[in-house]
Amino acid sequence: TPIQISVMSISASDLIQYKGHYGDLIEKTNCLETRAVIAALAYGSLTDIPEERMKELPQEVLDYLSRVSLVNAVTTHGRTLSYDLLLSHLRLPSDSSLESLVIDAIYEGVCQATMDSAARTITVSSWSARECDPSKIGSMVSILDQWMNRSTEVISQASKKAEEEDSKLAAEREQEKMIKDELLAARVAMEEEYKEGGFGKGGGRSNSRATPMQSLSEMLMPLGSNNGRMRQGGGRFRGGRTGK
Repeated sequence: TPIQISVMSISASDLIQYKGHYGDLIEKTNCLETRAVIAALAYGSLTDIPEERMKELPQEVLDYLSRVSLVNAVTTHGRTLSYDLLLSHLRLPSDSSLESLVIDAIYEGVCQATMDSAARTITVSSWSARECDPSKIGSMVSILDQWMNRSTEVISQASKKAEEEDSKLAAEREQEKMIKDELLAARVAMEEEYKEGGFGKGGGRSNSRATPMQSLSEMLMPLGSNNGRMRQGGGRFRGGRTGK
């Protein structure tokens, strides 16, 4: 049949050769049934081929199509898939046949997955890329445009917020600098004021305050000139005793 003749040309080793380039075969094929099979290999699944036509496919092609149909199920229904869903999607008769197919898919590099036979679920963590369905390119472009618009808006808002924060930080730093400058100027002014003043030499205090730079010995010098002796009412205090 036309399907057998055309598909046999891409079975076995040729199947690997054309993987990723099935679109070229679709363009070169005029038979609608054959195009449907190649399209299923490229980006579809077993459900795209009538069950009565399945018997006409070479076993190598059928096996490969079954494995990539697992990937199709993931992209359609999510990473965690129930046994019941896959048995229907892959047209398999039993749990053991499904588990065998998943193991083959893992060894062939079609996907990475883990099986939970108790829960009867399969979780696919990663899978090989497949060709894109030309009929879905328009919707994909639309989705990407929406994503880019949202990303641009988020980036714009983030940039605006960053500029506001930078301006706020710059203003705070400027205010901090002004305060430091004012404090420094006040300190210099006080030091200059104290330098111009000080205590008088006769023990009295001048009108100006003494500078903090003046040493303690200079401030106590008038008291030290009495050699520690003080006269009080004719009596003499020496060493803490009253002289006679």
